Amino acid sequence: MNELPGSIDSIEPQQLRELVAQGNKVAIVDVRSAEEFAAGHVEGAIINIPVSKLAYNAHRIPKDAQVVTVCNLGGPRSCNAAAQLKDMGYENAAPLQGGVVGWDGD
Repeated sequence: MNELPGSIDSIEPQQLRELVAQGNKVAIVDVRSAEEFAAGHVEGAIINIPVSKLAYNAHRIPKDAQVVTVCNLGGPRSCNAAAQLKDMGYENAAPLQGGVVGWDGD
């Protein structure tokens, strides 16, 4: 994991692939709009909660999983979502570095 500005640890695409391949409990949460999600998303992302609705829908995310938040470029939306989740008690929340673009380009 790498640290992004604001002391939020991020996870690299290859690290995420390894976690999934090893059978770890991972919840990939796409925090973009439903339209953006439908246009393409990270493999394994089955939870789509726009960051603006995260507080009302966090109950859909298992607290005992490594939570990886995803947006287009791994920028403010996914970092904000990971920070919100940490504030809600999700200790293992981290944004995906590079977002969907980084995942596709990795």
